[in-house]
Amino acid sequence: MSDKAIFQSTSQVTVSIVKGIPPSLLSPALSLFWKAFSRKLRFILGSEEKTLQFLERCIVSDQAISAIDSDGRLAGFATIKNHEHSFVNPTIATFCEEYGTLGGILRAMVMNQLDYKPAEDEIMIESICVNESVRGMGIGQTLLCHIKNMACGQGKKLILDVIADNEGARRLYERNGFFEIGRKSFILSAPLFGFRQAVRMQFSSHIPD
Repeated sequence: MSDKAIFQSTSQVTVSIVKGIPPSLLSPALSLFWKAFSRKLRFILGSEEKTLQFLERCIVSDQAISAIDSDGRLAGFATIKNHEHSFVNPTIATFCEEYGTLGGILRAMVMNQLDYKPAEDEIMIESICVNESVRGMGIGQTLLCHIKNMACGQGKKLILDVIADNEGARRLYERNGFFEIGRKSFILSAPLFGFRQAVRMQFSSHIPD
C-alpha cells in the first residue's frame, strides 16, 4: 500500500486540521471529551462540572489535533501522548488542591492504573472524539490519517490502546494498519473503569504475519 493511500482523507465535511485546541473551542472540546469518557471519568473525578473544572487546570492543548469545519466549529479532535506530556497532565498538587489531600492521592493512584509513558521513539493516540452531528462522515478517519502521517514523518512508532471487548474498534484500527502487540489486564479496577482488559496496537504500513 502506498503512503498516498494510507494517508488519504475520507472526510465528507470540509475541515482544517490544526495542532492544539484554539482557546475559543476549549469549552466545547472538554464537553465532547466528557461525553466520550464520562463513564470512566465520573467514578474518578466526580460530576461533569467538577471534572471539567479539573481538566481545565491540567490539559496540555498542544497534545491535541483539532478538526475545525468551515464555520469555525469543532468537528472533532484527537489527543496524543509522547514521552514528555499527555493531553491530561495532572500533578499530585492539582489532585490535592481539587479533592483534598487524601482524596487527591487516592484519585491520582487510581488514574495511574491507566497511565502509560511512551518511549522516546513512540507516539500514543489517547483518544479520538467526534462531534455527534458529524459522526460517520470521516472526521475520525481524517484525524487518524493525520496522526499516522505525523508519526511516520517523525520516524516514531504509533501505538494505541483499545478495550479488548470492543471488537468494532479493533477491526477499525486493523483496517487502518494497526496490529496487536500486547494486552494489559485491569482485574482489580474493572468496576471503576468498566473494562477488564486493553489491547495495545501498533501502526505499520506492512502488517506482520
